[in-house]
Amino acid sequence: MFSCAFLKVMNKPRLRTKALTVSAIFWCLVFVWVNTNYSDEEVLKWITVSDNKLKDPLLNRHQFSYSLNTDICQSRKADIVVIVHTAVDNSLRRMKSRDTWAGIVQIDQHSIVTIFMVGQTMDYSMQRLLVQESRYHNDIVQGNFLDSYRNLTYKHIMALGWVNTHCPDAKLIVKTDDDVLVNLFNLATYIYKYGFQNDFLYCLSYTFAFPKRISGDKWYVGYNDYPFMMYPVFCSGAAYLISPNAAMKLFQASSDIRFFWIDDLYVTGFLVLKVGLRHTQMIPGHDFVNTSTLTKDSMFLDAQHVWYSQWDYIIKSVPSTLFYKAAYLS
Repeated sequence: MFSCAFLKVMNKPRLRTKALTVSAIFWCLVFVWVNTNYSDEEVLKWITVSDNKLKDPLLNRHQFSYSLNTDICQSRKADIVVIVHTAVDNSLRRMKSRDTWAGIVQIDQHSIVTIFMVGQTMDYSMQRLLVQESRYHNDIVQGNFLDSYRNLTYKHIMALGWVNTHCPDAKLIVKTDDDVLVNLFNLATYIYKYGFQNDFLYCLSYTFAFPKRISGDKWYVGYNDYPFMMYPVFCSGAAYLISPNAAMKLFQASSDIRFFWIDDLYVTGFLVLKVGLRHTQMIPGHDFVNTSTLTKDSMFLDAQHVWYSQWDYIIKSVPSTLFYKAAYLS
């Protein structure tokens, strides 16, 4: 009886198409289930470095040193510390940030410090300019690794460790990139609503993310680098909030987790999985947006092409009760 009904379905084109579609979806789901049916413990076991001889001097042993450093957290109070990943040659982006949001040092009762994190450069002229910039602004930290896209994991771990060591009184850490505009007024409103929290990680999280297995893809990851079919939940590294105690837990957890070049995944995926931290998903009105439309209702904005006009719009939209409680770099 079943075979006769099946033949009738397959003889009708529209029903045949639907049947094949349902069948394809079913087998895809079976494939995904079979290939992602592994435990967090298996992932943790694989990413853990058990042999001390194989541990990375920087990532695991934390032997960071600084060619350039700053005492900014000692010279003034820092409730909120913003760490910005930037490349050595991105001086214009750093200036745009200082001209706008990074020029704010206090909103209401919350003092704010912004630090730019970089690595080493082989260009002597570029290094000389960076030294001059650092002396003038006192807001650059330069670590002992080559500044490159594949070394962002070193930069990320260095930054978390640096804040916990040099800014011990911080109540909140903001991590962002130099192409992101941070609406600190929106952040202040969020803090007013929810306060400072412990064991806190607030971000745009990815729940179902798969490794790219096509050679040549920007995000290509081979089976030798990561053998599983799905990544653990992790955050977009473009912008997130984290409590200092959670940042310290992640920093310490990196002592035996093997190097992985996608820093967002390493820090907010692997390390978070190890310490058991929960991701708090960003909410509308206090989130990250990629738009050329002017808006005041987001905490983080990818606004490179409309940077100054976006900032002017934000400033004009700030309630006077909050605007006049802001202090700027002199």
